[in-house]
Amino acid sequence: DLVALEQAGSGQPYTDQLSRYFAWFGGEGGRPIGYFDVGFQGYVNWLDRLTKAQAVMATAAAVNGGTIGYLCTSWQQGEADMNLVVGGATSMQAYLTLLIEIENITAAAVMSTFSQSWRPLFVIGQMSAHNTYGPTLPDGTVSLAFCNPAIAIAQWQGTKVSNNIRISNPQYPNDFLNQDPSTTLHMTAQGHLLQG
Repeated sequence: DLVALEQAGSGQPYTDQLSRYFAWFGGEGGRPIGYFDVGFQGYVNWLDRLTKAQAVMATAAAVNGGTIGYLCTSWQQGEADMNLVVGGATSMQAYLTLLIEIENITAAAVMSTFSQSWRPLFVIGQMSAHNTYGPTLPDGTVSLAFCNPAIAIAQWQGTKVSNNIRISNPQYPNDFLNQDPSTTLHMTAQGHLLQG
């Protein structure tokens, strides 16, 4: 998809694309989705990182007389919201609505910052922490997230609402490790290997 997107945006056939790829991470762990909406600090931080990434890319391209483009936003988020679903703070529909809004605002920011006419893809690593929490957390409290796939379903629904939202990998087969006696779960090295 990314090579085809570059070809459509630049008109350069994939066989002639001599590309260097630059990847950066604009997120912050443990934050609910609303934190990344316009007007909130997460969006401000992301926009600052986007601007800095564009400057690095433009400098590198200038050395070789190349051009730059932003092909996709990688989105791996949702665990903080999953724990709020049962309490009513983040419903499946509320998450989906914000996901679509954030895809729209980040695409507009990217297109403006990079002066590009094509809309970047929004690629989701579909979270599956509802499969990794047990019925109780390590401290003995009841897990609100256990067997509650509302956020994972909302992420899937996003692909049905927007042609630019894609799921790159459902994380269901990955191994997770509880690294903290409270609620912090992260993929093991094997889980990251499977993710790519």
